Formats: sequence, structure tokens, C-alpha cells
Amino acid sequence: MSDSPAEDAVRAWYQIVDDGSDQTHLKEFGTVGQGPGPLEDAYQTLAPTLRSQMSFSEFFAGYRGLAHLSLLQSHSMPGSQPDSAQVFVEEERTMALEGVPVMAWFVGPVTVTKTGEGWKISDIKDVKPEDIISALSGGHMPARLDAMEVAMASLHCNGTTTTCTVKTKLLPQSTAARLGRVTVQTPEGVVSVSLAKLHDGIWVVLETKQETSSPEK
Repeated sequence: MSDSPAEDAVRAWYQIVDDGSDQTHLKEFGTVGQGPGPLEDAYQTLAPTLRSQMSFSEFFAGYRGLAHLSLLQSHSMPGSQPDSAQVFVEEERTMALEGVPVMAWFVGPVTVTKTGEGWKISDIKDVKPEDIISALSGGHMPARLDAMEVAMASLHCNGTTTTCTVKTKLLPQSTAARLGRVTVQTPEGVVSVSLAKLHDGIWVVLETKQETSSPEK
């Protein structure tokens, strides 16, 4: 259990999905997973507002060819309200697309809302396939693989007119248990940047937090 009931709700939901599969599109591979049952159960535990907007058929279409789904990491995001919160997730899906077995990764924020029956997922539209193609184009990859450069860029510290210095860094090999953190001295004061490391080594910023102000402020 975490300190966030919204995050706990998201993790519990993914445990339901875990062994669900789209057996209709996996017949050539034999019996895979538990079929659509876990996905049907997961759909029923979504917030009523989301189910009113999306039928089970529409929900299930998003998992076409699914053989197995794993939640790689989940983290509460800033800006949570008493009855609503966002949780950043990274998924790994084993799928069959046009009969070809593939691995796919999905990433993004899940919205969770407090209902009369507890915290329920109320929006999943922003969980989308990771962009693994752009990373292959020239110029992107080195900076995105360097947590300090990603943190500095998020604070607009990569320009020639802004002077910033990395004060501390805590960068675990995996952020499944806890986020990485880079603390930066900027002209405006000390700012801490929390980052998640995706499966391919790319770092993404989840939160920037002002720790101290500049003495001149």
C-alpha cells in the first residue's frame, strides 16, 4: 500500500487486468491467459461516469490482440484534489498484431475519482503508446537518456542566458519503487525535479517543486 489511495486503486485495477487476453485474435497461439474475463471485470470496476461514456465493446477494442499486460510503474502526480487525482503509469503489453507477436509499451496519466464506492478510474484516454520511433531520429536520444539534462531542460536551463547548477541527484536504476530526483540551483532558487525512467532508459519529468527562493526575491 502507498500513501495515495488513488495510486492504490490504480494498482489494484491493473492486478485485475493482468492475465486478461483477447483470445479471439490469439487462436493460432493456443489458449493464452484467461480470455476476456479479467477485462470484463476490470471494466465493471471503472467509475460509473466512464462506463456511461464508453461501452465494454469500445473499452475492449483498445486491447485488441492482447495476450498479457503488466504494470511496470505507477506514481501519483502533483495537483491532486480531494476527490480527484492523476497517476502516471507505464504498461508493458504482449500482443499479436496481424498475427505477429509484439511487445508494446503504453505510458501516461490515469485520472482517478473518489466515488461512493471508493477511488475509481474515471479517465484512461491519455495512456498512449510510447513514442519509440522518434527516439531513433538524430539528436533526440542522448539528452533524453540523461536525467540531469532532462531536468535542466525542463527548467529552461539549457539556454546560454540561464545559469543553473546541479546540486544533488538520486537516480535509481529503476523507478518502479521510487522516482529519480535532481535538485538544481537556478537564478530563481533551488528546484527539485522528480523523474520516471521508462523501460528504454528515457527519463520523463513528472514534477518540479520550488524548494527555496533566490535571496534577492
